[in-house]
Amino acid sequence: MGRLDALLQELILNRGLYYYFLAIRSREKAKLLNGAILPIFRVLVESYFPLPYSRFLRRHVLGKLSQASFVPGELTEPSAHEYELLFRRWDIGIIDDWNFVKDADSLLTSFLLGQVGHTPGTKSPRFPALLGQAYSRGIGMERETRKRIEKIHEARAGGLHRLQRSLSHDQVREVANGLYNYFQYFNDFCPSQLVKTVHVHRKVYRRVRYGEEKWPWGGKLDFDWNEITTRPCHDCFALRGQFHCEGCDVEQCPKCFGQLLGHGSVDIWD
Repeated sequence: MGRLDALLQELILNRGLYYYFLAIRSREKAKLLNGAILPIFRVLVESYFPLPYSRFLRRHVLGKLSQASFVPGELTEPSAHEYELLFRRWDIGIIDDWNFVKDADSLLTSFLLGQVGHTPGTKSPRFPALLGQAYSRGIGMERETRKRIEKIHEARAGGLHRLQRSLSHDQVREVANGLYNYFQYFNDFCPSQLVKTVHVHRKVYRRVRYGEEKWPWGGKLDFDWNEITTRPCHDCFALRGQFHCEGCDVEQCPKCFGQLLGHGSVDIWD
């Protein structure tokens, strides 16, 4: 993470702003808060984070919020944002590896249950089946991500039943970073499913779903496209019938039936 990111984490997650404000001995303390501290850091968080939560900044500086109640973030999808906050708290040392594993397992389980439409209060599937069901729904997930989720779940189960830590700090870091990369991608994958049109040469065309491609030369290909599309897209992991994530190199242009990525005639996504 960059220096500004690290600075903001220190000031926000470790409550640096709060302790700095406590240390001020000036009679103009309130004026400093309103005229300097709040305006400066409001600009910082609003320019740096898509989810700045800047309306809570005053209460954060005054110590009227819990440590976890004011945490700006980059990811807007609810589950992705929740994981981002957990990752930041672990990365800066607010929670240790074991608590990260426990919290991540709970978060991931809730995330998977939400993806399969599980009804709260009813019996949930066993974890391997749950993971498989969520994957089959199409959530932009590659095999390595599934392995990392399984590692987190197994590490938590091992810690609870055998009271031992089965992952080293380096292993936790690899899993944590990999899951962060996944949720960054999932944060883009979700809205991509809502974008149904694209502008090409100033005209609006319906986007081509994965597996519904058309071939202007009569469909005579050197490969079996129907067989290929039974598997997730190799670039964005969309399943047949889903839209590709923006920037995917597999998505077909609905006008010329070539590759949409890098198409010089594409103006904007709608």
